[in-house]
Amino acid sequence: MPRVSVYLIFLLLLCVSEVAFSEEENSKPLNGYFVAYSIGWGTPYGIGAEIGYRKNYFDLNLGAGVNRSHFKLGLGGRLYSHPNRWFSPYLGLNLVLSTRGTLTVSWEEDVDVDYHVYDNIVVHARGGFRASFGKHWETFATVGYGYALIQPRFEYLSGDRIDGTDLLARMLSPGGYEVSLLFLRRY
Repeated sequence: MPRVSVYLIFLLLLCVSEVAFSEEENSKPLNGYFVAYSIGWGTPYGIGAEIGYRKNYFDLNLGAGVNRSHFKLGLGGRLYSHPNRWFSPYLGLNLVLSTRGTLTVSWEEDVDVDYHVYDNIVVHARGGFRASFGKHWETFATVGYGYALIQPRFEYLSGDRIDGTDLLARMLSPGGYEVSLLFLRRY
């Protein structure tokens, strides 16, 4: 299934990239330092922040954040097809360390199930679109997949385990699909 997601992301980027090719370029490159904040489902840094530096077609970033059951810290990069245009598709790769924690899944009113989430290293492959607004602001829309290098990602601890609790724990533990927004400020 992750392979299909990567193909769909690539196809989406190719289809919409015509918009980026038809726009006029900015006169000044968008190089320099930045700070960004991310929200979404399955993001590399959870609800978090990143700092980084962009040079021409590539940027490097260092990020940290929290998720429901763990802390995340990682390093990533993005490759832009047209960095000097207001709208540009991009591809990204992140390597993230996710710390252990306890995850409580509530299912209906009387069902609480506890899981132990293991320390993990997750590789995130992602793609999406970047839109620039003015001299300093950008917004990113991203889809992707994070592959957890350590399996299993979690272990059942206690509670009344029923259909769906393991699925929900899998969705909330490190790795899996990503849909996110990122808000960036250039300096």
